[in-house]
Amino acid sequence: MEQSPRSSNSNSDAPSSVLGHQRHNGFERPFSRDQVVSWLGHSLSALSFYVAAVSVFLSTDEGSNNTVTAMTIAAVAVHVVNSTILVASWRSCESIDPAAPVEDALPNGWCGVRLDGPRWEKTRYCALCRKAVPGLDHHCTWLQTCIGKANYAQFFAVACTGTLQFVLQVAYAALSLWWLHSHPLGYVVEGCLVACLVLSVPCMFMYFVLLGFHLWLMVLGYGTYEWMLRRRKEQRAKVEAKKKKKEKAGDADESSSTSTRESVAIESSSHTVVKVDDVHPEERDREVTVL
Repeated sequence: MEQSPRSSNSNSDAPSSVLGHQRHNGFERPFSRDQVVSWLGHSLSALSFYVAAVSVFLSTDEGSNNTVTAMTIAAVAVHVVNSTILVASWRSCESIDPAAPVEDALPNGWCGVRLDGPRWEKTRYCALCRKAVPGLDHHCTWLQTCIGKANYAQFFAVACTGTLQFVLQVAYAALSLWWLHSHPLGYVVEGCLVACLVLSVPCMFMYFVLLGFHLWLMVLGYGTYEWMLRRRKEQRAKVEAKKKKKEKAGDADESSSTSTRESVAIESSSHTVVKVDDVHPEERDREVTVL
């Protein structure tokens, strides 16, 4: 009996429907909530920084505030260079397929950086992207892609440049607001500086945690995945140790109660019972049970 083409097609599509769509890079939809928040945080904070910097630069008098002018020019120059590196590394990290062989995707490495060692040779499966990734470190929800051997260098560059961006924005906004106490320039400039400060402070601390964590992992010599496995093993060992401790305490309580019951039985068996009929009338007022 021949099988209909429709049934054969449905059977061939069954594995894909069960496994779901496989993500190839971070620019594929659907975008994650953290990914959109990161885009907005970087863009809005940078926009408020540039508007405030340009306003401060144009509002200062010639020759009267050389320090503020020089600080503004230096901050903008560093910010432009840093943002260029940040966008380039972010685009490379997002657009590359971490599951593709590194020799094919980046034959010469990324900017000459090539990752070697046993940490990067292990291939692990990412359940969110539904694919095996060489040297999988973790799945980043802020980039909505896997971080592995092919794009970890770009990811680390994003962590470094992102930290520098928000540190620079916080420092410039704070110093400019302090300077504006004695040199008011208007509500627009102050509003942009306050907005830059409000947006940059939480992002700066988040980048501090991210960069510090990965620097700490580098010192330890293993990646995020290995760290999570070690932490789970430690937690399981602690739970098992607590269970064993409780079991030992329960056994000790049970043995003590058993010994107590045995001693009571022995004591009770050692008692001598005297019948009332055998006692003389003058001794009936005494205790019947004699130890």
